[in-house]
Amino acid sequence: MGKRVELQHVIFAVIFLLFVMVNGQPVNDTDFWWHLKAGEYIWQTKTVPHADVFSYTMSDKPWIAHEWLAEVIYYLAYSLGNFRGLFVLNLLLLALTYYFYYQLLQLRTGKNSILSALLMLAGAFFTYFFWGFRPHMFLHLLFVIFLYVMECFYRNRDYLWILPLLIIAWVNLHGSFIMGPVIIGLYLISGIFAIQLPTLVNRLWTPAQKRKLLAVLLMSFLATLINPNSYHMLFYPLQTVNSDFIVNQINEWASPDFHEPYFMVYLGYVLAGFALMGLGQRKHRAVDLLLVGTFFLMSLYAVRHIALFVYGAGPVFGYYLAALLPKNSLYKHEHIFNGVSAVKHLLNGVLVVGTLIAAFLVWPPEVPLEKHVEARVLPVGAVNYMKQHRLYGKVLNDYNWGGYILWTLYPDVRVMIDGRTDLYAAKVFPDYLKIANLLPQTPQLLQKYYPDAIIIREGTSLDAYLSKYRHWQKVYADETAVIYTPVVKGRHGT
Repeated sequence: MGKRVELQHVIFAVIFLLFVMVNGQPVNDTDFWWHLKAGEYIWQTKTVPHADVFSYTMSDKPWIAHEWLAEVIYYLAYSLGNFRGLFVLNLLLLALTYYFYYQLLQLRTGKNSILSALLMLAGAFFTYFFWGFRPHMFLHLLFVIFLYVMECFYRNRDYLWILPLLIIAWVNLHGSFIMGPVIIGLYLISGIFAIQLPTLVNRLWTPAQKRKLLAVLLMSFLATLINPNSYHMLFYPLQTVNSDFIVNQINEWASPDFHEPYFMVYLGYVLAGFALMGLGQRKHRAVDLLLVGTFFLMSLYAVRHIALFVYGAGPVFGYYLAALLPKNSLYKHEHIFNGVSAVKHLLNGVLVVGTLIAAFLVWPPEVPLEKHVEARVLPVGAVNYMKQHRLYGKVLNDYNWGGYILWTLYPDVRVMIDGRTDLYAAKVFPDYLKIANLLPQTPQLLQKYYPDAIIIREGTSLDAYLSKYRHWQKVYADETAVIYTPVVKGRHGT
């Protein structure tokens, strides 16, 4: 095996290069910055805050820092290696995620390495959009590990003991921890009820297996209480998904728009998978129907759940696809060249050297994190101006810039709003939108929030509004941002 070039090796190389290319891009994820600042705050104070410390609009109001551990890990990676530390951390998380995903695919495809690698490549294509420096990277890893452990248990390989321990990590890393018990529950339910259908394989759990699954499920629920916010964390996911404001305002909580090319391709992937299940030669496993159905509905509800469907359904699609492939096809003879030994060695060498050269070409340069920011996306120049001129205090800011301003200027600056939508959803965010959209209440709201400075996008309606009145003066402007300060402190209206 080591002497021949195999197609899956080429696919692995492509996926690795995709890891490098995506994570080496400028950091344009606006939420990343407040996560990094929260990690710094927690690490330096050795406390997990239970009230807001970053804004002036919600100062000392209750705040659940539900991703505190992930934020600390990202901050430590930054402290150890600056941007390169963050880059390596994400590569490690992706490598672990796709290692377990590949092992899961191998289980479901009958160890068809090429088919598993191709499905892994499809998974990378549909999930690369979510590969930012953010806590949800831990969601991907833990979600796939749970699927793998439960599939192993289905095949009488018992690693269930690790799941409650992983839940302890998950509940402190990301608010999606409820997905762990959901996966256990779906496997449990699939083997409890005896359903007699000619197209269904209904494997029933033995009494001992049911007791073990119930015990692990109970321990996993109890494990969710082991976090700085105790039982409050159990309600946090429900509060988020039940907030119409968050769902309507945040893109990743919106439903997929199947008019867009990315979602059209995703829909094609889904329909092809469903066709495989409907027309395939294998009987359906009850747990497969539950997994695919549950995560497909979730992906229709919110874009951010597409990754869960891909990880959950990909192995199921592989199970059906493997049955359609001829046993003597390319998928069973995995080497792509059957020539003489010297040529095999040459192709192996070309693959290794080519991958290393390509990785070197796309590997990010050794420069500080601040240099991996695009000035057209974030207010780099405006923030530097504020720092140089000591323009501190309360800042009314663009929603997407709050995190970056916090990272660079806190504690000298407190923002009106940042990416913690759950914190601001009740009052501040609606008021912010009224100001940003220049509704009639704008003068009164400017007076209410009483900022020492306003930093917003250049060329917006609010920019034009403020430029017309003598009570505000424009002190900085570039192609991205403008800064206004009050001419007379205390007068912010028209």
